[in-house]
Amino acid sequence: MKFNSYTQYELYKNFRHIRRDDVYAQIRFYERHADELSFLSSEEHFTVCCYYANALFAAEDYERYLGIAADILEKSIIEDIQFVDGVDVYSDSLEKMAFSYFKLKNYDKALNIAKQLYKISAKGKKHKALLRKILKSQRPKFILNLFALSIIFAISWTICEISSLLVFESFYLSVDYAIESVQSYMLNILIAMITIATLGHYFYVGRKLKQLIK
Repeated sequence: MKFNSYTQYELYKNFRHIRRDDVYAQIRFYERHADELSFLSSEEHFTVCCYYANALFAAEDYERYLGIAADILEKSIIEDIQFVDGVDVYSDSLEKMAFSYFKLKNYDKALNIAKQLYKISAKGKKHKALLRKILKSQRPKFILNLFALSIIFAISWTICEISSLLVFESFYLSVDYAIESVQSYMLNILIAMITIATLGHYFYVGRKLKQLIK
């Protein structure tokens, strides 16, 4: 099925007239006219696809965004199209892909793309911050264990406090003093574990980031 140039022009013009911040209107329009839009010129169709992909990303439909973003990157390379309305398609797509994988908790893919982006962007601060953000979401096992133990100690301290207030403080003073002593030790250990876990995670992220950007 073919469409005349007038129809193609009208479709393209109507799509471009949709406000950029009205992402759901862009998504609906593209999906309603996907077949007709495929007959646009290569450059116009690429532009429409970029806006559609950006609309999916803005709508936080990350899975569908990733499905079309890879095609956009490939076409950008093959047809040597770097910019669409002043936006660097390759860099922008990589950044959004890294963020999409991050939001979908696929941290390995997010990290790999962020590393590639950092290298091609002349090691910009913006993409270094993206690398750091992804690394912060990855906690080594010893950090997770420390946080888990902290939660156990916090729960135990709370149980001791409730028991002391409801039972031992009124009827068993000697036991209450012993519980207070135990609570004091528990509180100190809890604070120490949280501090070590927090600082350990901070230095872990810093060390990993240095390794990646060398």
